[in-house]
Amino acid sequence: MKTSIFELVETADDLPFDVSLHRVNYVPSHWHNSVEIIFVLSGNLEVTVGNERHTITEGDVFVINSSHVHEVIGLDMNIIATFLIPMVFLKENIKGIEDIQFECNSSAVRPEQKSGLDRIRQMLAEMVELKQKKGEAYELDMGIRMLAVFSMLIKQFKSSETGGAINEKYMERMLRIINYIDEHYNEPITLQSIAKQEVLSVPYLSKFFSENIGLNFQSYLTSIRLKNAVEELLRHEDLPIADLALSHGFPNAKSFYTAFKNKYRMTPHEYRNVNSIGLTGKR
Repeated sequence: MKTSIFELVETADDLPFDVSLHRVNYVPSHWHNSVEIIFVLSGNLEVTVGNERHTITEGDVFVINSSHVHEVIGLDMNIIATFLIPMVFLKENIKGIEDIQFECNSSAVRPEQKSGLDRIRQMLAEMVELKQKKGEAYELDMGIRMLAVFSMLIKQFKSSETGGAINEKYMERMLRIINYIDEHYNEPITLQSIAKQEVLSVPYLSKFFSENIGLNFQSYLTSIRLKNAVEELLRHEDLPIADLALSHGFPNAKSFYTAFKNKYRMTPHEYRNVNSIGLTGKR
């Protein structure tokens, strides 16, 4: 079954943000109105944000800004702690947070950021333990630590770059376009056909798409086609690759192989052999 690229983050009744401990096999491209922090406890993962691909390993901390399209692939057996912090919570507690973006990837940390990163690791680890034990007033202790994490992020990991996020002003239009692509990705849809449907010029829609998604239209469409093809690839081991390619919008098997190898650095047959049937969910 196809899933929308937009992910609604639901929090528990006792916490205004989500903390989970899990293993990742494959999390398809998606975005949400939350800042996401990945803390790798063991193993290796590949995180793609927009067009940028990052490999993170045990002990790494990686921050994904709100409304940025991203995908996560487990490269081996892994355990990660994921923190999803809704912008609603952050806006209530941090003035001007909607105008701040972070650049925190511990695999590329500068020497002067090391002490701050160590402090962030410590607080993330403490929150994982607090969530598991759920002792007296643990909600208060969790909230204090989460705000302390963002205090450190603002002081040492604030990015001067902007862009790559979906602008809230255009959220309704973006969701409409994304939902249309989700429903028709296996058809020969084009930027021109969507521009006509939205009563926009092709150049404007092309720029609008790139600025709000962080990918150009064709790259995004290919990503959605691959996402759905991979799910079926693992669930139906006997399905011929050529049939799989055609049923998910690729014009032929060759174009599917090329796109697949470019993204996963192996052939569909190799990917099917090294991965178990079924996909780990997003959370």
